[in-house]
Amino acid sequence: MRQRERSKNKKRRTVIIVALIFLLTYPFVAGPFIVGPLVNNAIARDVRNSLLERPLPAETEVIDSMYVAGNLISQGNKIQYLGAILIRSERTLEELEEFYISRFTGLTLEVREQTSARIELDTFQNVSLFFRGVEENEPLENHFIVFSFGNHDWSNNFFTFFDIRAH
Repeated sequence: MRQRERSKNKKRRTVIIVALIFLLTYPFVAGPFIVGPLVNNAIARDVRNSLLERPLPAETEVIDSMYVAGNLISQGNKIQYLGAILIRSERTLEELEEFYISRFTGLTLEVREQTSARIELDTFQNVSLFFRGVEENEPLENHFIVFSFGNHDWSNNFFTFFDIRAH
């Protein structure tokens, strides 16, 4: 009888020790793979928010905004952080470019005409992005996309190594 009790206690101790080892090491092994994408999404969200914080030209309104983190231009194991706003404006493309590009420093901005909900940038490879604030097949007039890939140094981001979207 005592032998069985000892054997049972030994099994119980072994299970507890294995469970403790698992619970103590799991966050260090799996944690970066969970935190990495969250950190990279936060960086992309900051790029988008910096666009939303900028003043708008006269006769212009924000229709929608979006952000995405991922290997958007398919050049190696990197993450790009895209932030974009869709605006409707009575101004011309040239006027908007001058307003956004010449007035604001610290973030590389581009302005392009936008004719549909689909975001078509020539730098994208195998990526389809859409603005959700407009119907997919709705033709857009006087709409423009203001976007930036941010100024984050991709090579120094520790979390790039733990984000599957970078590979």
